[in-house]
Amino acid sequence: MTAFFYNMFSKYEQDFSTYKPLSTIAKFKYGTMPKKDKLGTGQYHAFSGYQIVGTYPEVMFKNPQLIIVARGVGGCGDIKYTPTNCYLTNLSIAIITERTALDDFLYHYLRLHDTKVMNTGSAQPQITITTLEKFEIPIPSEEELILFSDFVQPFKRQYRNHLDENKRLSKLRDSLLPRLMSGELDVSDIDL
Repeated sequence: MTAFFYNMFSKYEQDFSTYKPLSTIAKFKYGTMPKKDKLGTGQYHAFSGYQIVGTYPEVMFKNPQLIIVARGVGGCGDIKYTPTNCYLTNLSIAIITERTALDDFLYHYLRLHDTKVMNTGSAQPQITITTLEKFEIPIPSEEELILFSDFVQPFKRQYRNHLDENKRLSKLRDSLLPRLMSGELDVSDIDL
């Protein structure tokens, strides 16, 4: 994937006329601090950018959303997608575009470049929306954005399918293991 990305877009790295502020193609939204009395009470994932930190009764994004981790020593500047149906906490900023092709390009471009240069915090690293808006990146042609997006879509689907399968297997393990350990389920007759 990285080689394909560089083959398509490396020519833009040296063409400074293609560079534009990130604010020309994206909008940004801070995650918010979840209310303590609501955390753990809902059906949606509360996602910090680092991990799922519990459940929450409100949803901020129904579909996976491109984000940048905006606070913290361990991963400030990391580029990720949220899980589906999630509430984004105040440790991250959503990068919102109007087209999937831009999401796909930005995800790979930002992951392959040093986003830590946007850190502005002194005591604790942080990235602000103002810094993101001014961050300049090369913007490829629409045709190349679509071609790249078409290439990565099957991989994204496969990745998400694997995540879903892992969740199902974890739930199955969590329900079967106690029954196996207690002797409630007997598997001695199963031939592997």
